[in-house]
This record gives sequence, structure tokens and C-alpha cells, in this order.
Amino acid sequence: MDNVYFYTIIDPSGSDNTSGGPQAANSIIKNVEMCGYNVEIITPQMPFKSPENSAFNIYHDMFNDPLGSPWFSIEQIRELKYTATPYLFSECAYTACNTGPYGDMSHGGENITPFTGELMKRATKFITASPMHGRTIEEFLGTKLNNLYPYLVEVDFNRFKNLSLERDIEYITVGAMNPWKGTSDVCKKYGEKLTVIGYGDHNLVGGDSNFLGKIPNEDLPSWYNRAKNFAHLPRWKESFSITTAEASLCGCNIEVNENVGAVSFNEDLSDPDTYIKSTENFRDMIKKEFGYGPNYS
Repeated sequence: MDNVYFYTIIDPSGSDNTSGGPQAANSIIKNVEMCGYNVEIITPQMPFKSPENSAFNIYHDMFNDPLGSPWFSIEQIRELKYTATPYLFSECAYTACNTGPYGDMSHGGENITPFTGELMKRATKFITASPMHGRTIEEFLGTKLNNLYPYLVEVDFNRFKNLSLERDIEYITVGAMNPWKGTSDVCKKYGEKLTVIGYGDHNLVGGDSNFLGKIPNEDLPSWYNRAKNFAHLPRWKESFSITTAEASLCGCNIEVNENVGAVSFNEDLSDPDTYIKSTENFRDMIKKEFGYGPNYS
């Protein structure tokens, strides 16, 4: 049996693939396919397929509904929870822990771990975005998990690389602009020395900062290469931070706080070999837990 069902709310093949969540989903799918399996994406908008009819399954961000997407039904969740078929559980943030924005229950979020905790615990491996991400999820659950697999998502180091350009920008920050991302904090700290690239609440950008708004993703490497320093000071415990990895590969000095999950790997984020090793380790995990599929060559 070569099919692997990838259960998720938002189809990563049709969403904004430049943000960290979709990149992680697509990297997982690619690596599983390279191990010889056929991956089929299943969302609540598609006909449901029984988890019993596959080699193994992947449950990815099944409660991540920023656009109000419908969840799988209670009956479907029960079937996914109690299947005899092994599965990987993958979470890019904290949406399986509570419904608050960025894991913040002080803004009306609801703790859903009594409903989702068993799904996490029964997984063959629980794929997290970083060691810090896994520790924070354990805090939400109130228990240690013995199945955590911190996955350092691969970044395209052929695009994001040091071009040895003149660095005429002192500080740069890139990404969504909102209180949880610490937009106002980084703008207040660096002021007129800071160039801001992003989308969201531009009112959080300080008047002294150079605000460029959202730019095409293909232009990002050249902007990183113009900057001496990349700054990111999130207030939430950001599970990874793809922009931190991109900026590192482009040769920026990194100025972040303890809430950036990427640095909790204690790996050299500026070294392409870090991402190559992550790919090899992930595929070795698939081989160890499930074996290679019939299409592996």
C-alpha cells in the first residue's frame, strides 16, 4: 500500500507558499514522496477517506482555521484518533492547543487540549517546528511527550544566500505586522535605522521607520543582502520564524529574542548544510518508522 493521506484544513498547494506554515507542509509532503509514497491531501471540503486505507497518515494543522474554514466533523476526528493505522501529527503553531490568536488565550481563546490531547499523544511522531515549540506545547498539555520530532523546515538556500552586496541598510524586519509579532517593539527599538517589509497593521510601524509594505517574495533575497542586521522581537513564542532562517542564509547578523523557535535548534542557520541535514534526518525517520514506500528508488 503506497498511499499516505495528508489530512489538513487548508490545502498547502493552493495557499501562500511563502509563509512558514505552507512551506513546512509542502516540505513534509515532498520528503514523504521522496521516500516512495503517494501523498493525497484531504481537507474538510473534500470527500473524506478512511485512515484505514493507507500505509500511514499525516494530520497537519487540522485545527488551523484563520479564515473560518470548517473543521473535520467530530465523527471524522474520532475515526482519525482511534485508527489502527499509524500517523504523524504535525503542528506549525498552537492551534491544536487553543483557539486564541497566536496561542494567546487572553483574547478569548479556548483551551481545546481535552479534545485534541489524545491525538497528539497517540501519534507515532509529533512533528513540531522547533525544540522550543515542542516544550511550549507540553506546557499547554501539562505533560511531557515522548514522541516529539523537532523539524527544521528546509529553506531554499539556492535563492536565499549571501550575494556579497553592499549593506546599506542598518536593520531590517520582515513578516506579518501585529502585536504578537512584536512589530511596535522592534520599530520602537531601532527607529529610523529600521526598514520594515511586511503586511498587516501598518499603524504599528513607528513613524521613524522606513516602511515598504509587502514586496514580491522573489525580491526578498536582495533586500536581506542589503541589510547588516535582521531584527525580530516577537511577544509570542514563535514556533520557528522562516524569515530568521532566510536572513541568516543571506548573511545578516541576527538580533532576536528568546521567543524565536528557529534559534532553539542551536544549529548554524546560515549554513546550507543545516537544511540538507534536516532533509536527511526527516527521511531517515520515515524509513525507521514506516519503511520506504514501493515507489522509492
